Amino acid sequence: MQKNNLIFIITLLAISALAYYFHFASEKTTQYEIRVLAQNKTYLRPLSNRLIVKGYLGESIITWNMNDEVRIEKSPCPNQSCVKMGLCKSIPLICVPNGIIINPIAQKYDAVTGQ
Repeated sequence: MQKNNLIFIITLLAISALAYYFHFASEKTTQYEIRVLAQNKTYLRPLSNRLIVKGYLGESIITWNMNDEVRIEKSPCPNQSCVKMGLCKSIPLICVPNGIIINPIAQKYDAVTGQ
């Protein structure tokens, strides 16, 4: 293999590795806005890490931690499937019997536009 070809391949691998690193590094800094929908009302994340929402069957307790992972801690639904899901970060949590939807929306900021 010629020296120029080897330098070209190493340069491409280095650029690919840097692009891969910066792509996944930006995903770790993504913040999520958590919206809770229940009985035609929208609730946003309060300052505390606990929210009590009234659904069709009763009150559900929604909590999250400092890593923006959200969970349904307590719900009056019969199967408790939403409680068993545990902590989720980027996928919606839905309690069908109680009519509660927790939708985390990624907040990505663009350095050029500032949005």
